[in-house]
Amino acid sequence: MIRAEAEIDRGAVRAVNTEAFETTAEADLVDALREGAQPVVSLVAEHDGRIVGHIMFSPVTLVGEPELKIMGLAPMAAASARQRKGLGVVATARAHVQG
Repeated sequence: MIRAEAEIDRGAVRAVNTEAFETTAEADLVDALREGAQPVVSLVAEHDGRIVGHIMFSPVTLVGEPELKIMGLAPMAAASARQRKGLGVVATARAHVQG
């Protein structure tokens, strides 16, 4: 199931990003974007009550085009057991519908 991230998911989202990227850099980025960028679209993939994926879109500013409303995708992460199984495609499609 793909759904909006809830505050209670934050620890699991951090764990998924750290596992997927083998460093805390992306998890730190997610924390920073969550606190400093608005609006963000942050979705989690849940399977059997466990967070197995995460995707985030945040606002992007294009120099010289302040009227454009742009969202950038980053990061997108899946637990290692769920990688390369289409989870990112589903999450991205859902984010486009929601955003």
